[in-house]
Amino acid sequence: MRKTFHKNLPANEVKKVLMSTTGHRKLVNYLKELFKKESFKKDIRDIRIRLKTGLSSDLMDETVKLLDKYHLEFECLEFMMTYVTDNEFIEEFIGNMLFIEDIVDAKESLSNESNSITDEKFPVVIRVSPYASERDILDYVKKMYSVFILPIQERYKKQTTLGKVKNKRQFIQDRNDYIYENRHLPRKEIMRLVTDKFGGEYSIDYGYIGKIISLESKKRKEL
Repeated sequence: MRKTFHKNLPANEVKKVLMSTTGHRKLVNYLKELFKKESFKKDIRDIRIRLKTGLSSDLMDETVKLLDKYHLEFECLEFMMTYVTDNEFIEEFIGNMLFIEDIVDAKESLSNESNSITDEKFPVVIRVSPYASERDILDYVKKMYSVFILPIQERYKKQTTLGKVKNKRQFIQDRNDYIYENRHLPRKEIMRLVTDKFGGEYSIDYGYIGKIISLESKKRKEL
């Protein structure tokens, strides 16, 4: 496959740009939520057991099946393999909800059966003229989204919350996780713990704690 990024831009800079996009951040947030789900934890444990006991010797095959089950793109493969083997959550991977491909590569992928996963995960194709400006592209996508792009997306959507995960500040999610982990404690005790850990300026209302616990519990069931 030919490089589609600027020839004078180092690979690490390309990676940095990709990781700065909302599509990447949304995917990372989805993975963080997914990793809290008990059924996902069980899938990981089962893969590790199969690999350790010799019931399976193909880490890549096991991981590809896991990606397919949770509707994740192939760019998450190395990230997920690292987690399976080393139990490390490394955010610095180039997974995204969008990607760019040269028309020559696109034509080659259409005749390659191994790209069926990519086609399923990225079914919407937008062709851009070499003379279109950034403004032209953004204007077109904005105005055509509900008319043409969304209907195609709806046709291919699976039962997953990937597109519903919001880009929230890490602090807020850390606080919510902390509240959920201590949900067995009295609400007043949780209020005190949150204030001690995150500071008085971030103390929350007594009634809001119950709402956070309820929402976090629901998210862990829906993913």
